[in-house]
Formats: sequence, structure tokens, C-alpha cells
Amino acid sequence: MAFSISKAFVFLFLLAMTGAAMNATSILAVIYDVGDYSGWTFHVDDDGYKSWTTSKIFHVGDILRFKYDPQYHNVMQVIYPDYISCNTTRPLATYTTGNDFITIKKGGHSYFICGVPGHCGGGGMKLHIHVSPMEPAPAAPTIAPTPSLGATTPAPTPYDHHHKNGDAVVHNVGGFSGWTTIGHVDYKKWAASKTFHVGDILNFKYHTEYHNVMQVTYPDYVSCNATRPLATYTTGDDYITIKKGAHYYFICGVPGHCQNGLKLNIHPSPRAR
Repeated sequence: MAFSISKAFVFLFLLAMTGAAMNATSILAVIYDVGDYSGWTFHVDDDGYKSWTTSKIFHVGDILRFKYDPQYHNVMQVIYPDYISCNTTRPLATYTTGNDFITIKKGGHSYFICGVPGHCGGGGMKLHIHVSPMEPAPAAPTIAPTPSLGATTPAPTPYDHHHKNGDAVVHNVGGFSGWTTIGHVDYKKWAASKTFHVGDILNFKYHTEYHNVMQVTYPDYVSCNATRPLATYTTGDDYITIKKGAHYYFICGVPGHCQNGLKLNIHPSPRAR
């Protein structure tokens, strides 16, 4: 009997250790945002996302998140020859949501391209990763830290805050998303959740290679006309002070971006004294 009980304890101990090991590996799974703040778009690297991948270590069970505007891009997983030639006629898989989560299921090489004509070859939208065979369970993935990309790509924050000069509030346009076409941010909804006053500040954060900010008149806001802006901002971290209690209209002047929703209308009120 004693021998049987001892064997039972040994079995339970080994079972507990196995469970602990599985839990330990489960926290190793990582979600990688492809391209970091830039997402899945044109010319992130000169060599097709190669610079982005060199700073990463991918394992089986990790997750690639492709964020992009589905009106202009998609994601195709392909074989090596089609990755090299940008052949989109026989993908292994195609993703079109604009916020695709792709779990790495095996070790070795994986290849992805954008299937829109010209985007893989001319736009550099191709990704090659080499996956380690170690298999962390993806039950509890963590988010890979996104590196700071410098002054031209500041990290957006959702939190408005008071300016150092008193009552003025700094409104971070778009919250976490910033000023972008990725993810179809509803800037009308964002503005409706805020109260703007004269003296407040709008902070537009964006990637300067892909966007800008133009203050325009109402007709040009409606028609997305970027040919006669009242003011143009291009720093990627623009602070624009609200100077009067009237409607302000902003658009992105890059062709197609305003039509795709990159436009903002605010109506500030005089600050109560």
C-alpha cells in the first residue's frame, strides 16, 4: 500500500510540474505588430520590412498582427518563389480584414506580400520571417513593445492633459491611434466625445512619410480639396492652438486620405471665466 501511495505522489508531482512548465511556456507567446506604428503599408523599409524583422525573434505560437487600410491593401501568405517574384496568383492564404491576427504554427520560413498590383514590387510590401521551432503555447500572448521611431513618429496617447500654462487642455487627436488611415478611426465620434475651448491645443501625431495636416475651409473640408489650405503642418507632432470660438476644419492632404476619413471638424466654445 505504501509503495502504491508513493507512486501516486510521484505521479501527482510530475503532473504538477508538467502543468507548471506548460504555464511557463504559455506566457512566452508574443503579438508582433508588423511595421510597428507604420503598420502594413508602403516603403516602411528600403528592403521590404527586412530591417523590422532583424530586431525580432519569432517562435511557433507567436502572432503577427497586420494593421492596414483594407480599401488599399491586403495580406497574402505565399511560397518563396512567389515572394521573390511578387506573384499573387496562387496564395497559400489571403487576409483582408485590415486587422489580421496570424498565428505562427510551424518553424521555418514564412513569406507574406500585399496582393494589390504594384504594392509588393514597387511599394516594398513584403515580409519574410524565420521562425524558431520552440513552441510556446499562445494561450496568454503579450504585446511586443513598439520601439520609439523618433520625432517623426511619436507614440500616440489617448489621454488629454492640461497644458503647463493653466486651464488649456491638450487634446491628442485620435487618442491611441493618432492621425492615421489605419483602423478607420472615426474622428467625428472622437470629436463628439470632447469639449473644446478657445485656448485649448490639438496635438496631431502621425508618420510624416505618409500624412500631414491641413487646416481648410468648410467647402474644402467637405470636398477634400487640398489645393488651397489655410495652413499646413508636417512635423508629425503638431501642436495647434485654438484661437477663436468657431468651427475648425482639418484634413490630410495626401491624395485619398481625406476621402478615407482622415478629416476633423471641431467647434470650440469660449472658455468660461
